[in-house]
Amino acid sequence: MAAPDPPDNDALLDTVFIPAAGLSAGVQMELRSNSQRQIIKLQSPGMLAYGGQVDETILRLLELTAQGQPARTLVTALETKARNSNPTGIGDDIAGLVRSGA
Repeated sequence: MAAPDPPDNDALLDTVFIPAAGLSAGVQMELRSNSQRQIIKLQSPGMLAYGGQVDETILRLLELTAQGQPARTLVTALETKARNSNPTGIGDDIAGLVRSGA
């Protein structure tokens, strides 16, 4: 059995996705056992909500798609930010985020 072809990350990162109208995110504070915890709540147009930990990078990716920009914009921004470190693999990481949300 032949190994599957590797995913085409370049094509995926250059695709412009259009998020569903009404998709939103908000920050919510909760008090539990005399402590505070900040969570980000995602709300979909179908009123489906996710109120768990949301990575800041995913929120940045959603905002870029709302602006009509491809995920490659985020890759470029992260690579620029990481100039003094080793940015190898950032494109693959962001493509994985896009793929998991598609």
